[in-house]
Amino acid sequence: QTAGDYGTEIAMRISLWSARLLLGLSISLLFVTLLTIKQREQLASQPSPSRKRQGLRLKGQPPVETKPANNRQNRLTQPQLNNAPDVVDVRLDYKVESAQAAPNKSAGELSPEGKQARRQAYLQREREQWEQQQERLLKQRHEAAIKLPPEVTSDEFNASSAIAGRTVSNVCMQHHKLQEQCQHGRVLPLLVTGVGRSGTHHTENALRKMGVKVCHEAACKDGSISWIYAVVDPDRFYPWENGNYRIKDQAFAQVFHQVRHPLRVIASLTTYEKMSWDFINKHTPNIDLTPMHPLRKALIHWVTWNRMVEKQADWRYRMEDTPVVEICRRAGFGDLCQVQHKAAVRANRFHANVTWDQLAQADPWFAREAAKMAHGYGYTDVLQMSMDGDDD
Repeated sequence: QTAGDYGTEIAMRISLWSARLLLGLSISLLFVTLLTIKQREQLASQPSPSRKRQGLRLKGQPPVETKPANNRQNRLTQPQLNNAPDVVDVRLDYKVESAQAAPNKSAGELSPEGKQARRQAYLQREREQWEQQQERLLKQRHEAAIKLPPEVTSDEFNASSAIAGRTVSNVCMQHHKLQEQCQHGRVLPLLVTGVGRSGTHHTENALRKMGVKVCHEAACKDGSISWIYAVVDPDRFYPWENGNYRIKDQAFAQVFHQVRHPLRVIASLTTYEKMSWDFINKHTPNIDLTPMHPLRKALIHWVTWNRMVEKQADWRYRMEDTPVVEICRRAGFGDLCQVQHKAAVRANRFHANVTWDQLAQADPWFAREAAKMAHGYGYTDVLQMSMDGDDD
């Protein structure tokens, strides 16, 4: 063969092997494409995990039964129960006790009446469990509080003059009452304050039923009913404050001092939570309440906090015998102050009564001051004996 023929043969062989290689790659690519299409068709025929979790179904597929999750964190709190949605998450772990609800938990197999019955049964069960838990915790706190405290042998905190409130030179940081020399934001008409557990829930609910736009532990259009606003916190942290209606730099044109019989208030204060006591300690810097017996701590707080509020109050009244209509009129709400026809909601908490003897055992000096202040407020033991409700 000549060199030309040899070169031609080599070129033909290279072309043949190239063709074979391209054919193999094409076949492989076609196989992968067909396999991918088949897998996509299989996936499309099954609901996705997210749709399974939502209890939904794809077009042409039967309903997917939702499996309830065993998650105790889904339990509702009392505020959530009061504002429960119309549809309860079917994933919550609970058993339907209502005879109207179908035994199958699939939402697609329940009638509207069955869904409503299931929701009501769930909410009722959650509410009962929450109430039982709260009552058990409050009983434990109160049982610890009414045990005989250690004997106090000296007047270490000078009970006759002890008062709550931080010592600051700037008068604008002492309280939220309107003062000409201070720069305030919006001025609200009214602040009703005092020691916590003095019936502020009842006052707030009664005023709102008349149409007065006040809020409990929050600053609303017509004012606030709040024990925490008796002081100005330098960090602007107020426990239990509604985050949507913060006090910020607002002030109050009038401050009313609401009081309640000390034996009832002090008994209820023994059930306070740690966050409240931390706030009280912060604003009672001259007395370390942390290591004290709960009964002594509540007694000292009642005396010192009321003394502080007295200095800024325009008017003081007893919640037991002062009509809410009178509070409304003195605040200047005019035509809104009509006779209340519906009973206002009361915050019922479990706590037994305490006696003057128990308070004297906790701290005789502060017990004596509490008795003097109660007498000045117009209270007598006869009035205390006739009180049965827990109007916190």
